[in-house]
Amino acid sequence: AWAKEYNAVYVHAGGSPDALAEVVKQKILDLSEFSKSQYFWRDTERLKKRIASEHTLYTSSELLSRATRDLQFPDTGSYTPWTFADEPDRDLRTATPQSVTINFSSFSYGVEWRYDRVTNRYLRFQAEQPHVMENGAQIDAKNIVVAVVPTSLIPGDAKGRLSLKTSGQGAAMIFHNGMRVDGTWTKASADARMQIVDASGVPITLTAGTTWIEIIPDAGKVTVQ
Repeated sequence: AWAKEYNAVYVHAGGSPDALAEVVKQKILDLSEFSKSQYFWRDTERLKKRIASEHTLYTSSELLSRATRDLQFPDTGSYTPWTFADEPDRDLRTATPQSVTINFSSFSYGVEWRYDRVTNRYLRFQAEQPHVMENGAQIDAKNIVVAVVPTSLIPGDAKGRLSLKTSGQGAAMIFHNGMRVDGTWTKASADARMQIVDASGVPITLTAGTTWIEIIPDAGKVTVQ
């Protein structure tokens, strides 16, 4: 549903039966490693280290561009953009250090975002270690949007998979410029653009730059310090 609102190509390796059925039903632009393996590769060195295979699969911007061309996918999205504003001067940013911790499951997947007032960025940590890219640079964002999604067990699913309600509305927390803003996410249908609005229903203006959206179940825990 989140790919659908952008008319985006959905890049994945496998999926639950329910999700794969939705890909067909919603006519999602589908790029699956199982059927289009030429646009992916495996890191053999990680395989030798007995790392779980799902953590050894990669692609690249070049391969994705090639897939878009070969499969005749549209090369532009179709969506209503959110509203962004220039970041405030440094003296207008909060002086209180802020961290946002999100516990998804086990310690290894624990996420923390730490605010840096000087650069007006949130630095990402995972398992209490800097979350870095291959070049060693730490992942960062200007805006963190935490969307709380109603979640339930799929009846009769032998693997205990969860169903996430992606349409409708739910609580949201927005972190930018060192501040926290409580709001609501709304999404009328699979095609509709998700909106992040304040208590009056007005779309929240974010800070120009990278926005990272964290989706958590309604039983998830977010700690702000």
